[in-house]
Amino acid sequence: MTKKSINIILIIVVLSLWGTAGYRYLSNFFTSDTLKAVNSHKTDIKFKDVKRDTFLLQPLAIDPFLHDAYAIPKPPVMHIKTTTINFKTRNTEKTLKSVISWPDIHYYGFIQSQNKNQVVLVKIDDKLFKMHKGEIINGIYIKEMFKDSISLVFNKERKVFKHI
Repeated sequence: MTKKSINIILIIVVLSLWGTAGYRYLSNFFTSDTLKAVNSHKTDIKFKDVKRDTFLLQPLAIDPFLHDAYAIPKPPVMHIKTTTINFKTRNTEKTLKSVISWPDIHYYGFIQSQNKNQVVLVKIDDKLFKMHKGEIINGIYIKEMFKDSISLVFNKERKVFKHI
């Protein structure tokens, strides 16, 4: 076979493939809908009743892979001894400190202007504040300010917060 005859055969094969694909695509637009409607309604289909298979799984006594018998552990038995303790009470009163819950505080920085005015950037409970020394916001008092940390007082309790 020569190159010319092979090219002719390949062109014929490609044209026939494209022609078949085009015919199938275009035949959907030009066929009648009555044939589709007749074929789509089949009412004589019957389904068999499916019965469920029920079974009960039992725990294995022997390991199927290692062929060892399982040792079923028994829950430990605990014996609790009860004893009574008598405490001697004193007449002195002890004062208990109440638990103080500090708000969420983050120290972001220190700014000092030319006239020695110092401002601190503090985030208290997701709100950003510019605070001066001695200023009170939300019950929080700035006692001391440094470049890397600040000392705050809240309900007579003092904490130091470092720069983030």
